[in-house]
Amino acid sequence: MRARSSTTKRLLKHIVGISAMTLCAVSSVFAASPNTEFLPDFQVETLAPASQAAFAWKNVAPNALADYYTYLPMTTADAAAVGFPTSATVTAQNPHGVICGRDAAHGGSDVASTADCYIITLRKLEQPMSLDFLRNPLIGINGFTGPGLIGADGLTPLFDTDTLSGSTTTAYGYGSGGVNWKPYGASGPTLAQGSAPAAFQNVPISAFTDNTFGDPAPKGIWHFPAPSIKATKDRAVLVQWLNELPNYEPVNLDPSGDCGINTESCYPFNRIVTHVHGAHVGPESDGLALAWYTPNYALVGEGAFQTSDYTMSTNGFSPPVPIYYYPNSQEAATVWYHDHAVGTTHNNVAMGLAGFWPLSDAVEDALKTCVGVGCKTVLPSTATTTDFELGFAFQDRNFDVNGKMVMPAAAIYDKTDPNCVFDANNNALPGTCKRLDFMKQLGNPAAAAGQDPNPIVHKIPYDAATLASWQNGTTAQQADYALNFPASCQVNLTNTFEGIAGVDPVTGARVPFTQCAPFPGTSNTLEYFGNMPVVNGVTYAVYNVDPTVYRMRLLGGTDSRAWIAQLVKQGATPSMMNCGGGAAPAGCAVYDANAIIPFFQVGSEQGLLTNMVQRSEIDLMPGERIDVLVDFSGLGGTTVTMKNLGDDAPYSGRFDFDNIATRQPTSLLIPEIMKFKVRPVATPTPVTSNVQTPVDGAPLKGAYPTITPVKTRTIALIEITDQYGRTMPTIDGRGYTPPGIRTTEVIPINQHEQWDIVNTTVDAHPMHLHQVAFQAIDRQAIAVDANGDALASGFMAGAKYTFGADVFPYDQTVAARQASIFSESQYLVAPGSTPIPVAAYEVGLKDTIQCPPGYVTRVKTFFDIAGDYVWHCHILSHEEHDMMRPFRVTSTAALAAPASATVVDLGNGQVQLTVAPAQIAPIQHVVQYRVVGDPFWLTNAASTSVQTVTLPTTGTYEFRAQFVEPAIQSVHANTAPDSTFTAGNAQVNYGLTITTTSPRPSAPVNSLVNDVIIATGGAGANSFAVTAGTVPTGVTFFPNGQLYGVATTPGTFNFTVTVTNGAATFSKAFTMVIVSNLNIVTASPLTGGTVGALYSNVITSSLGAGGYTYAVTAGTVPTGVVFFTNGQLYGVPTVAGTYNFTVTVTDAAAQTVSKAFTVTVL
Repeated sequence: MRARSSTTKRLLKHIVGISAMTLCAVSSVFAASPNTEFLPDFQVETLAPASQAAFAWKNVAPNALADYYTYLPMTTADAAAVGFPTSATVTAQNPHGVICGRDAAHGGSDVASTADCYIITLRKLEQPMSLDFLRNPLIGINGFTGPGLIGADGLTPLFDTDTLSGSTTTAYGYGSGGVNWKPYGASGPTLAQGSAPAAFQNVPISAFTDNTFGDPAPKGIWHFPAPSIKATKDRAVLVQWLNELPNYEPVNLDPSGDCGINTESCYPFNRIVTHVHGAHVGPESDGLALAWYTPNYALVGEGAFQTSDYTMSTNGFSPPVPIYYYPNSQEAATVWYHDHAVGTTHNNVAMGLAGFWPLSDAVEDALKTCVGVGCKTVLPSTATTTDFELGFAFQDRNFDVNGKMVMPAAAIYDKTDPNCVFDANNNALPGTCKRLDFMKQLGNPAAAAGQDPNPIVHKIPYDAATLASWQNGTTAQQADYALNFPASCQVNLTNTFEGIAGVDPVTGARVPFTQCAPFPGTSNTLEYFGNMPVVNGVTYAVYNVDPTVYRMRLLGGTDSRAWIAQLVKQGATPSMMNCGGGAAPAGCAVYDANAIIPFFQVGSEQGLLTNMVQRSEIDLMPGERIDVLVDFSGLGGTTVTMKNLGDDAPYSGRFDFDNIATRQPTSLLIPEIMKFKVRPVATPTPVTSNVQTPVDGAPLKGAYPTITPVKTRTIALIEITDQYGRTMPTIDGRGYTPPGIRTTEVIPINQHEQWDIVNTTVDAHPMHLHQVAFQAIDRQAIAVDANGDALASGFMAGAKYTFGADVFPYDQTVAARQASIFSESQYLVAPGSTPIPVAAYEVGLKDTIQCPPGYVTRVKTFFDIAGDYVWHCHILSHEEHDMMRPFRVTSTAALAAPASATVVDLGNGQVQLTVAPAQIAPIQHVVQYRVVGDPFWLTNAASTSVQTVTLPTTGTYEFRAQFVEPAIQSVHANTAPDSTFTAGNAQVNYGLTITTTSPRPSAPVNSLVNDVIIATGGAGANSFAVTAGTVPTGVTFFPNGQLYGVATTPGTFNFTVTVTNGAATFSKAFTMVIVSNLNIVTASPLTGGTVGALYSNVITSSLGAGGYTYAVTAGTVPTGVVFFTNGQLYGVPTVAGTYNFTVTVTDAAAQTVSKAFTVTVL
């Protein structure tokens, strides 16, 4: 992965016209390399792609849209048994008046039904990375041949599909039971049929699933990825999403992430809430990240909705279980569903929690039907959809040598460690910084009902006091301490470098990973790129097709990787890449258009395009879906390869690929996504003649209605640095829901808006808005200065031409954050730039859009459902940390604007602004100001009706004020949006001021003081003088503002400095502390100790500046005893002897003093 700067000032300086690259042909998918490898930031040995070479492209993938992979709605009888609505009467329990049942479209006979209803649960499972095991006589489903994952020897499958034995892949899966199934939590009768696809109704699946919760021996299917729900426009879908996950730590869980106030250190692990991505749905069923719940709803997130917001199962479940309602009121679309729990979305989706949800309507159906002899359909006909409409989820994964999915486990470093050394990008260098440490906590064997009954462990923040309390705590705590803190590990307690994590800090050699506490906290990675392709749950997938036209719905299901897919005929040039102008270098391939099988795009995420669009390749970022036709006619008996022209690194956006001569190189890790084997003869033969040959520009549907926005809203994508020194992608620099930060996008219901999404980062971001479908307008380059920094205003007070401070004020109190009111971002377009119209394939409705770096991406949409929603980057590692923000659609009118905003000049660069009429809490008053002629407004960090504004630079200023909602809003309340602005009634000239802050840095007595007072503004030279108080004894104050001399007397010195510039003066009070000499007061030798007995002693100091930090700088303390930075010696000596060591103390003024100590252990 490319290096990353932690500052916001690193916008790519290239805006358009990436220079052409010299691209060489890839001779083999699997380079000659070892079968296993230790990758950076991985703590285990992993399988390399080379390990799969001998058996690649032999695993047959399932079709996610086939009948055998599609859930069955419950019958009316089964729905009634578990309390689903079965009457058209509108009641509190059935507010929509729906009748659940299985209609003819799903093979049922409930003709009176008006809704498809499902019970879908989430389970932990063991899954071979091939479905060949389904042919076992116990299951009896054939056709999915393949060996699955191959082990480290490159020859032996990890799982034997004949004996159903071997190593499987641990995953999470949505699924449902089959015949005679009793769902988890149901106290009523057993269902005649669960919602499992018909092919899996009788499949015994318990051997492959975790049965901690629910039916211990279910029939049915739970799979990664999940089976599909097929929906129809205006026929509602109702789902009970039941959580059966054990409290199992998913891969790469970050206990330091923002998981909400109800989940300390992101615990418990088994939190889920399902988001139907692309659904036009009310907020209670949207899958709000904070609306998570654990099994049996034992714990819920702070964003969970009241049960009154749902249809509830009235019988069969105790307590009643919420039923999520999806009206499907939108047009035909490729919707999908996945977990969305805060803090664990990227973990849970990586573990497998995702599935398709295609939605059809009459317009789409008309394209599948025709009347008359010899007519041909535009899309594969309804009668043959199962065979000729395909759904593929493209994913990438890493596997350890046992076939388990793994993700990077980077360290979280303690950036406050004074020994830290950082590289140019502010990344901590291994071996210099201590890790942020965590400690294991025992679970509760006597768990409450509905919770995991097994003992569990959890990572909680570690500190010396916690360690001591555990060492001398309860019996269980002492046992855990003995297990995780053996004497051999204690040497690392104050030196937790990479040695604990598997890399020697000095030699760089890999050493065994030890389970010694404290445990290094696993960090959210900035991005994640797997090294193997996974399609619909199988690695290196192949799919068998007939020589005819197929419809394919393709889902970008990765965490971070952008796919650039291209279909290449058998025997064609390997790379399909142009190697640059002039003569092609050796080993490079000349572009051959005839070698490519084109895609004909018919739809995007939210519906059909108006016209078919031919594309030689398609780029697919995480969360995006593309609906295409592919014509395999004339290719019988050949193999077609879907190549990946994307990189193994963050994607910079579609603009790099508009010209074939400037494409990026093929991925080194995953140069091919999957393969298609074309049968020699179509089966069944008649199907080959009833689909039209796709044609570029062929009409599909009428034009979309025109949306005329009434408001333009500007939002910026910004990278800041979090409290642990990590790069943190954000929206407007705010993070998801930091305490004290209000919802800033508050939208009146039924309002048409334009959103200008300004990308100041180095990568493209696929931005996804919940609830709505939107239309892309255009993109345009934004202005940058000579350093490549975005010319745009920020979200924080004093942010001009930048996006505020690089470090978000995480250490501020909630009250301080509440006082910092945020303004909307603003930007300038690049001089001479013009809007770039969206391409034909982006003209349709979307819900996820690529926002390339250095551009503003403009979209327009319509918000017609009131409530709380979110929008975020669908690079899931970005969403998690922390590129997501809430927005609120309100059902009430905007606040009235202020009647007046009166400005009074206080002098010395300050003004007082009074907003009238004064509002009663929680309404706040926002005051903004700018230099006349400046395009950007700055926001004052206050919220009262009377505010003092300190102006930052010389100039003539203008002011304005508005009323806004509370800083912290009650969850789900549809409160009023902000008011419009009222202009201030004065302009103010700002002049001279002293910018140096007080107090000044303290200094030790008898040390040199060299400090300077600085002033700005005014027209001439500045002259400084002390006009009250005294500077430290021995120090001289000079007219240029400098303090210089040896301070001879300790004490606190208060003085006032006045600067004069012409007729202008400005005064400011200062304090400087001269501290006395530091001293260690503890005497040596120390009290002695005894082998096997607890030893505790403390080194103490006096004088100096306080804030003492201690370290052993020579010698050693007794074996078995730990020396802590607070001066404490604590532990049980294990070896007798006399120990000599030197302790150095450092105070807050950087004074140091050392003292030798002796302690004897008998």
